[in-house]
Amino acid sequence: MNYLVLAVLVIVGLILSCIYLWPKWLKRCRIINKLELVPGPTALPLIGDTLTFVMKKEDLIPKVTTMINLYGPIVKGWSVVINGCLISKAEYIEKLLLSTEEIQKGSSYKFLEDWLGLGLLTSTGTKWFSHRKMLTPCFHFSILETFMDTFNKKCEIFLNKLKKIPPGSEYNIYEPISLLSLDTICDAVMGIDMKTQEETNNPLLSKYTSAIYLYVNLYTLYNYYLLL
Repeated sequence: MNYLVLAVLVIVGLILSCIYLWPKWLKRCRIINKLELVPGPTALPLIGDTLTFVMKKEDLIPKVTTMINLYGPIVKGWSVVINGCLISKAEYIEKLLLSTEEIQKGSSYKFLEDWLGLGLLTSTGTKWFSHRKMLTPCFHFSILETFMDTFNKKCEIFLNKLKKIPPGSEYNIYEPISLLSLDTICDAVMGIDMKTQEETNNPLLSKYTSAIYLYVNLYTLYNYYLLL
């Protein structure tokens, strides 16, 4: 009797799973059929372009650059769990960014919600519209001009650091750019001069920036493995 009950439960579970997954599968098939109209590498059944992106992280950008040179400014790419297009032309991206209809965020944004909550970057629908309506006036030219002294002061510190770099040498600009951004936004938005560009040995600042770098790396890995 127990085996019969177990068998019934398994069958019911499979039926419910099929009912739940079937519409999603049909939707995915429709999307993939449309994606296949876009130039790109030859996709394999079920796994799509997964094998195209099996590589080291540092090889990803050169690979994408090669694909864009080969197939054009829009290149399709889909795998087991993600599908989409690589867009390299600013005019095409502008159409998407300026759209007030195409505001649905991708699945990768879910990773940011625990950290940033549901704000302008991560929300959609009515919440996105209400947040945008509140924030848009803050970025008007007349408002931004009042912070020019702050922007110039922070940029001058940044440029002085760059001048110390030996000519012709390699330099990772990511960290100083990040510190410049943090320094500027804390001063402009909160009125607090954190001196993040000058006091790089501050233990509290080091912990904060290290946490940000770790989170960004995890987010990058999350999106990279989603592609696979």
